[in-house]
Amino acid sequence: MAHFLSVMGGLGSAVIGWIALNFFGKPILILREKRREALEVGERYAYVGLDSFDGRLLYDDGMLSRPDRSESDEAQTSFKALHDTGNSLRALARERSIATHLYCRALNYDLDKAASATFGLAEAARGKYVFDERTRRLMLHVLFVALGATHHLSSDEATAARAEMRKWHDGNRDMTIYSSGMPPRVY
Repeated sequence: MAHFLSVMGGLGSAVIGWIALNFFGKPILILREKRREALEVGERYAYVGLDSFDGRLLYDDGMLSRPDRSESDEAQTSFKALHDTGNSLRALARERSIATHLYCRALNYDLDKAASATFGLAEAARGKYVFDERTRRLMLHVLFVALGATHHLSSDEATAARAEMRKWHDGNRDMTIYSSGMPPRVY
């Protein structure tokens, strides 16, 4: 009888472990992976298309330029990467598994705001609207603040990003940056 109880206790522990892994562990691991991907993609593509502004060269990157790739190819690649990342973040926000909800609440992540910032960066990279460097930096800082990666930002930058986040979603959680009352400047 003692052997039977120890076997049943082991099976019960295995079932509880499997449930904990699949219903709590996996969603959190997926969230952490998508968060890191959003931070990487946002940092990588935030300033794509900013090379020329009104026909002038803003900066000379010298040997860092890649003549074998066209600007439209880079803009397409960055738009796709940023847009896919924004869709992933928004899907995680709307999925609302208990584990991801509790994890985001505990760490003060806002996936909807991060997705909106990523979509705004995608539109800036596509080049349909002209966003200056300051606006792109603000969108990138909003992404950092929404995903809790603020250790490298100054307190003024984090405060400005939080103020912008309040403006974006004051009563409307589905707004993106380019519809937030901050009209893009088209030259």
